[in-house]
Amino acid sequence: MKKIYKFYFNEQRYALKENEEDKFIIPKDTLEFNGNQFYQNIFKEYLLEDEIEIENIMSDEDMEKDKFAKYIFNMIQTMINDIMKKISEEKPQ
Repeated sequence: MKKIYKFYFNEQRYALKENEEDKFIIPKDTLEFNGNQFYQNIFKEYLLEDEIEIENIMSDEDMEKDKFAKYIFNMIQTMINDIMKKISEEKPQ
């Protein structure tokens, strides 16, 4: 199954949402990455045949205005891709 998470941000947070529900949040005031929340909401029910895609719904202009947005988007995308790759490498043959 393909899961699409939409990346967005506002004055308070950077977030991934699925079906209009926030699934993962990084507060702007602390920039704290909560690994447990990330696992529970993104990977807890992940299956080997699943695909995860991150869609950036912010404009290029918005991304340029926020000094951390591009970095956080790329970090999340890289982490998800690396985790999916590691899971697929470790699957039983």
